Amino acid sequence: ILTTYATFRSNKFNFLFNDFFSTEMSQMTIIADEAHSFGSESLIKVMPHKINKRIGLSATPDRQFDDIGVNAISDFFKSKAPFIY
Repeated sequence: ILTTYATFRSNKFNFLFNDFFSTEMSQMTIIADEAHSFGSESLIKVMPHKINKRIGLSATPDRQFDDIGVNAISDFFKSKAPFIY
């Protein structure tokens, strides 16, 4: 599945994604380009924690003046900054 962040955070996408792939999530890999965007409030709410294999890509992994967002993506990708390649 290839999607934009705008689609990924939408209710419709999340309903369909969770409904169709709930049992397969542990076998999936998520690759997040511009992963610093993943720390936004709307994306934090829909982080797919059931997906265990996670790769974050970003040239600027820190979210300036946003400790909550930085901590959320740090926890999600199971690493501390600089944790994104």
